[in-house]
Amino acid sequence: FDDSEVALLSELADDLAIGIASFRERAQRLHSENILARRGQQLERLTWSTQTINLVLEQKAILRTLVDSAMDLVDCEAGMVGWVREGRMAYDEINRRGTLIPIKIDFAPGEEGPGQVMQSLQSYISNHPEAGSLGDISEILDARNLAIIPLIDLEGDLIGTLWMQNKQAGDFSQWDVSLLRSLSMSTAVALANAETVQRLREREDELEHVNHKLELIERITRHDLLNQLTALFGFLELGRHEEGERGRIFIDKALTSASNIANHLAFAQDYQELGASRPEWVPLEVAVQRGASTVVLGGVRLNVRTDGVEVFADRMLEKVFHNLLDNSIRHGGGVTMIDIWVQECPHGLLILYADDGKGIPLERKEFIFEMSPDHHGLHMVREVLGLTGIGVREIGMPDEGACFEMSVPRGGYRRSEQG
Repeated sequence: FDDSEVALLSELADDLAIGIASFRERAQRLHSENILARRGQQLERLTWSTQTINLVLEQKAILRTLVDSAMDLVDCEAGMVGWVREGRMAYDEINRRGTLIPIKIDFAPGEEGPGQVMQSLQSYISNHPEAGSLGDISEILDARNLAIIPLIDLEGDLIGTLWMQNKQAGDFSQWDVSLLRSLSMSTAVALANAETVQRLREREDELEHVNHKLELIERITRHDLLNQLTALFGFLELGRHEEGERGRIFIDKALTSASNIANHLAFAQDYQELGASRPEWVPLEVAVQRGASTVVLGGVRLNVRTDGVEVFADRMLEKVFHNLLDNSIRHGGGVTMIDIWVQECPHGLLILYADDGKGIPLERKEFIFEMSPDHHGLHMVREVLGLTGIGVREIGMPDEGACFEMSVPRGGYRRSEQG
């Protein structure tokens, strides 16, 4: 080649190098623009997902929304949330392309990816996990790549992990991890909000219950006590002007009115204490005997067979049996025997109370548990039992005696070791 040809080739080579560099620069710029555009879209999704999660007010729904949002955010085929349970990271279901599949797996601290997250509180990425690296569950999960993000509550404690697997385009990156961590932090706030809302709802229920009690107590003390006081003063006034047998009759009636006033006040006190303490395991036979100790049974025989059963109930359970026994003695009509026993059934346990009195007329059965000026006892029975989900109904036949059936749900009773 002569000098002119060499110069021409050199010039062409310079132009080609400039073109290649320009092409590379433009390709890199387009690649960067695509990355920026995708990340902008992801940030928009992150904002929308954060708002969506914070609108949910129930724990399980929040966690499911988290998984849905995370799968969409980083384009994954499957995901799940683990929860710290008894010192292990436990997973109960996996979302695979929108289908929830039950799955029971857990990891000890230090065991596989979830266990490492438990120990370090740092995210875990495995873009090319080795076959069998997740132990016996490898085939079940079929994870080509995975990212595990810690869920940390507002107090700084680990409460769970967000597991994402099988990213459809490429491997998990630190950018993906930062997005998932941001979503997890928003979830921690949502869970705290849900817990606060739940506590407020419980307080509202408690306040509603208290207001209900106060209304009933006010109605008793204002209406019923005024009536009894009017009767008391009337009989005393009449008795003051009478002597002998007729005067004693008025005095007896005055004493009856005074006794009724005492009963009303005692009921108001009991009702005020209803639900004031947490339910506890109460030996059924102890509750029956304590209830019976405050009732004058006279010649009535009481047979109790509880088979060592304990009931999860308000500590005022003894008042249930006091009121049932008192009702039988006062209104049963010639009661001579009362039986209390238990029997198991498909939905739980039945506590049965039966007397041999005149029974309750059919037309009155649906009203006996309502509050009335003269009778509050059975209303109290229903209220005490209802605090722990125990139902009650009267199933006796007229002229054959009253029979009350108390239905204890499963989990609401147990048998003591002595029983």
